[in-house]
Amino acid sequence: MTAHPARYGLIAACDVLIYCGQLAPFFASAQLALQDKGHLVFTVELAGEETAAPYYLHASGRFRHQRSYVEHCLQAVGMQVLLMREESLRVEMQQAVPGLVVLARR
Repeated sequence: MTAHPARYGLIAACDVLIYCGQLAPFFASAQLALQDKGHLVFTVELAGEETAAPYYLHASGRFRHQRSYVEHCLQAVGMQVLLMREESLRVEMQQAVPGLVVLARR
């Protein structure tokens, strides 16, 4: 994304960031690649706020992120959160997987 500054009106990363621990580098690249008023839509699996770390590797092999960490990372790169909603992303072993669906704007 960094090779194409201000090129995209929309970047979608659904079921992608669950394989990344730190989100700040991704958000910085997305912010650079988005056009002015461009949108970023993505999902993350949700970690409870009672967890000491802002994200952790779940037994499923995917990362879970705290809502406050996601908000902080987006604010740090100047992205405006338009929507952040808790949703069940999938059912795994008969259990709903908690997640966030996020829409942000540059």
